[in-house]
Amino acid sequence: MSEEDRMVVLEGLQHIVRNIANNAINMRLLLMNKTEDSVWIEFEELSRPQLESRDVIEWYNSGVLTREQLLKWGGFPMEGE
Repeated sequence: MSEEDRMVVLEGLQHIVRNIANNAINMRLLLMNKTEDSVWIEFEELSRPQLESRDVIEWYNSGVLTREQLLKWGGFPMEGE
């Protein structure tokens, strides 16, 4: 699974959890005779984990990453660019 796919799945799960929580809050607000949607939950934007160079190099040395992926992570121009 690629990092982009993982982020899409996590964002989808976050959206589902937010909706469930906000629905529960709205039910509680109605029971308290308060205005619906006057309180809600928002999640911070998901971000990619910050990788350290030693981890990326270890992945390259163990064959998890290709040379091109290592160069791209390091911000180096790809061959042929």
